[in-house]
Amino acid sequence: MRAFGQFIIYLFIILNASRVFFSKHIKKDSLVILAPLSLILSVANIFAYGIHGITLQLFVLSCLSVIINIHAILRYSEKLFIDRFSIVMKGACILIDIFCLISYIFLLVNNPIEINKKSLNVVETKVYYEGSFRNGFTEAEVFSKKSVYLTEYKKRGMVDKPKNVIVFVPDKRGDSFSYKPFLQLLSNKGFMVVSCDFYTDDAEWPVQHNEKIWRSYELTQKSLKNGSPYSDNIQKYEYNISVECNALITILDERYGKECRYFFITDGIADRPVTKFINSELVTEKVSGSFALDSIPEYATPGYGCIEMTNPFIARKLDVKKDKTAFIPKYLAKKASEKIYEAWSAQ
Repeated sequence: MRAFGQFIIYLFIILNASRVFFSKHIKKDSLVILAPLSLILSVANIFAYGIHGITLQLFVLSCLSVIINIHAILRYSEKLFIDRFSIVMKGACILIDIFCLISYIFLLVNNPIEINKKSLNVVETKVYYEGSFRNGFTEAEVFSKKSVYLTEYKKRGMVDKPKNVIVFVPDKRGDSFSYKPFLQLLSNKGFMVVSCDFYTDDAEWPVQHNEKIWRSYELTQKSLKNGSPYSDNIQKYEYNISVECNALITILDERYGKECRYFFITDGIADRPVTKFINSELVTEKVSGSFALDSIPEYATPGYGCIEMTNPFIARKLDVKKDKTAFIPKYLAKKASEKIYEAWSAQ
């Protein structure tokens, strides 16, 4: 679905640019509306999937398409007939077509690989919350600002309120989507799996804007360039994780009931603060154990997630090849499930 939506945007831009070669002088220039439409869709694409190479390319190309066609758009809005297409405009449209084709090849090479949900028989549910750590969180209204994105995976037919829930706490370089293949495969083994991303105004991270569309991209770029982006104030960032965990327990208790127990899985910067949190007196009775993904030697991209499937472009920068077989996510799910059953059998 993600790749299909991005293909549609490329198609709109190409059709809009190519019209200068087949539109006749006597016709209304109806295809010009594809330029602003592609811009609207590219902005929606950024809000849906965040900022990365493909979404940025689509946004830039659609902006150029609107700028080049601004005169034609104004004429169309005034219900005027087609003005002549100048040599300069035709040249610009040819360049846009070339850039779109190159960008689409880039999309095909770096397109995220998604596991077929039907083959897994896994149901994915998204729940959004608004609020802050100071004032607490409530389920978000349709048009309100969302500060918490909770994603739940469960096997089809599973009860809505199980006695045990697997809670995944990711590193901030990767959000829940970055780990999606692992979360799906773990859920397919019969677990209720929950991952949560917090984007609140009262938590500081080493980014300019703590927003869903920006944070993961900026932290990833800093990490690729300078190593860990958290080294300047590791204590503060680990404290942020512990505050998130406390808020998350409250949210999950409301959703699944206070009798529910939790097993935590972590990655990257989340490892140490989550271990401290689950051993605190406030929650120790509610937690059955924990496991760090980056303790698995075969996991070559700790802190980034399963990017050999979810972000092949970044994976290539880390010398990790694109993987259509889901080998690493399957292996991570296998190891994690073993640790979960081991913890449960010890109680």
